[in-house]
Amino acid sequence: MSLATAKYITKYTHKGPDRATIKIQQRHEDEVSEFKDTRYIAATEAAWRLFEFPIGHQYPPVVHLQVHLPGNHLMIFDPTEPLDRVLECGEREQSMLTGFFAANCSYPFAYEYTYQEFLQHFVWHKTDKEWRPRQHKTAIGRLYFVAPTAGERFFLRMLLTNVAGPTLWQHLRTFNGVEHPSFYDACLAWGLLQNDNEWQQCLEEASTISTGDALCHLFAIIMRHCEPSVPETLWDDFKVHLCDDIRHRLHALNIVSPSDADVYDYGLFLLNKQLRDLGSCLSDFTNMPHVRNDWDHIDENPFVLEQLAYDRPNELKLANDLYSQLNNNQLTAFHSILESVDSQAGHTFFLNGPAGTGKTFVYRTLCHCLRANGHIVLCVASSGIAALLLLGGRTAHSTFSIPVHSLSEDSVCTINENSKQAIMLHQVCLIIWDEAAMQHRCV
Repeated sequence: MSLATAKYITKYTHKGPDRATIKIQQRHEDEVSEFKDTRYIAATEAAWRLFEFPIGHQYPPVVHLQVHLPGNHLMIFDPTEPLDRVLECGEREQSMLTGFFAANCSYPFAYEYTYQEFLQHFVWHKTDKEWRPRQHKTAIGRLYFVAPTAGERFFLRMLLTNVAGPTLWQHLRTFNGVEHPSFYDACLAWGLLQNDNEWQQCLEEASTISTGDALCHLFAIIMRHCEPSVPETLWDDFKVHLCDDIRHRLHALNIVSPSDADVYDYGLFLLNKQLRDLGSCLSDFTNMPHVRNDWDHIDENPFVLEQLAYDRPNELKLANDLYSQLNNNQLTAFHSILESVDSQAGHTFFLNGPAGTGKTFVYRTLCHCLRANGHIVLCVASSGIAALLLLGGRTAHSTFSIPVHSLSEDSVCTINENSKQAIMLHQVCLIIWDEAAMQHRCV
C-alpha cells in the first residue's frame, strides 16, 4: 500500500523510565479532506477576507474578445418563450463583435483601431451591450483562440487582427473595393495566407515513388500537422494517386465494378481512419468532402487482402494457358486435387517425383485456377529458396507462426484463435506445401 492512500501514525507507549513500545497504526484517509481540515488561516488573512479586500491584483486587465461567425453568437434565453420571439431577440442582441461594428459607425475616431486594439480606447458595458469611449486607465484585448481547422472562423479571426474600423461583415470581406465571397478568399487577397505550393510539391514527388496507402498516410500527416490552407484542393489534385489501389482493394472485397465515385469515397473513408489515428477527423476540415457511403461493415483483414490481391481476369488467362500444357499424369493430379477442393473433402495429396517432372507446374496451375475464382490458396515451403518458386510463396514458419527455436512435440503455433490471421486460415481452400519432406518431424 502506497503512502498516497494510507497514513502511518506512530504511537509511543511508555513502560517505565527505560522502556517504550512502538505501535504503528495504518489508516485510510481522503487526502483532499485532510488538506482542507489541516489548512491554517492566520488572523491577518482572516481579517483581510472578512473586510473583502482584494486577494489579487492585475494591471493592466486582460479581456477576452469574442470571435464568432455571423449569427453564431452566444445567446441566453428562456426555453418557455415562443420560438419566434427568441429568434427576434437573437437578431437584436449585440455581442462584443457586432457591438464593435456598431461602435465604428457611431464614433468616427474608432476607424483607426482593429478589434484587438479597440479595448485600449473603449469599454464594453455588459448591461447595455455596447462599447463606450474609455475615460481612464487602459486594458489589453485578446481574441479567443481559434484552431486553424475551424475553417471560416479561423480566417475571420485573422481579418479581425489586421482590418481596422469595419462596420459590417461585408467590410471584412472587402479588399481594394472588391467584396470576396468568403473570409478565406479575403485573407488570400490581403496576403495573410501562404499558398500550398510546398505541400503540392511534396505530394507530387511522393506520388512518383509511393503507393496509395503510404501517400494517404502522408496526406493525413500534412492535414493534421501542417495546416494547409486549402486541403480540399490538394485532395482534388492528388485523389487519383491517393486512390490508385482502391479499385483493386474493392475487387478483393467482392465489389466487382466500383464506380469512380465509390473509389474516391472509399479513399476518403481510409483517409478519415488515418486522421483518427492522428487525433483528428474529416469533419474538422470545413471544405473537405465527406464520406457518403457506409463502409464500416467492410472489415479489411490484411491477411485476407494479401491473399485476394490478384487480378482475376489475368489469373484466369494464365490458368487456361497452363492447363493446356499439362500432361496426363499432371491432369490426373490436377483434377483430383480440384475435385477435393470443390467438394470440401479435405483430402491430403502427396506429389512425389524427381526434379523437373512438373510438380511446381501443377502447383502454379492450381493457384491460377482457384485464385481466378476468388479463393484463397496458401503456398508455403520448408525453405526460403523453395518458397521463391511459388506464386505468393512464403516459408511455413512465417505463414503458420511455427516456433523456430526449441521445437518439440509439445510446441504449438502462436496464432490467436480470434486473430485476423486465424480468420484468414478459416477461409483457405487449399494449402500447397513444397518440399514438405524436408520439414522438421515435430511440425
